[in-house]
Amino acid sequence: MNRRFVNAVKLVFLVQWRARFPQVYIGFAIAVVVAFRFFIPREYIGWLLLALLFGDPGSLSVFMVAAYRYLERGENSITGLMVTPLSSAEYVMALVVGSAIAPTVGGAVIMAGVMGIDGATLLVIPPLFLTAVISGCIGLMVSAYFAEFVNFLLGSIPVVTAYSLPFLSFFGLAPENAFRWIPSDASLSAFRILAEGGSGTAYVGFTVLLVGFAVLFSFATLRVFETRVREQLEFV
Repeated sequence: MNRRFVNAVKLVFLVQWRARFPQVYIGFAIAVVVAFRFFIPREYIGWLLLALLFGDPGSLSVFMVAAYRYLERGENSITGLMVTPLSSAEYVMALVVGSAIAPTVGGAVIMAGVMGIDGATLLVIPPLFLTAVISGCIGLMVSAYFAEFVNFLLGSIPVVTAYSLPFLSFFGLAPENAFRWIPSDASLSAFRILAEGGSGTAYVGFTVLLVGFAVLFSFATLRVFETRVREQLEFV
């Protein structure tokens, strides 16, 4: 693996650690486990676990990756990319992968704390990580179109709403296959299989589908970065 890329991933994680982003994820996960253990009735655990497994690496990652981008932009550190050997692809993927570490750990903590430590705890890691990567790509792409974080929050509302549409199918408010074209449908499907104690072919299929979505969104994010962000740097 490219050493520059590995070092860039480490740097992204360390910068986020100093900004307390990972602590937010882990703190949220611990709070969820405590709530499930002591306050939430068992009849609500199923659908709440599904929603929270998606919410930690999914919805939260969209905003956390964007927040990191604006933090980085405020320090003008991105301009250094223009004179470093780090390529655009390495930078984008380092940012996305480095930002996926904390939500993946947070989701695994929720799964282990609620369901117990077993094979499902390990099997949940791939879809958690892939969901975090896809969500990070979405946050990075949307943030490229807004100069201020407040404007990003408003602009991201329709995007996050569309990203969450598969929940309608899982609650019986839309046909089961209505949103297969949205990555979050594969995430929720994989999480539901594991939450119900299953695995097998269906789990593998949805995980492979998430790999395809992650690759597609990574290329799209790189394209947006090279067009939008580099154009903005010309005026820095």
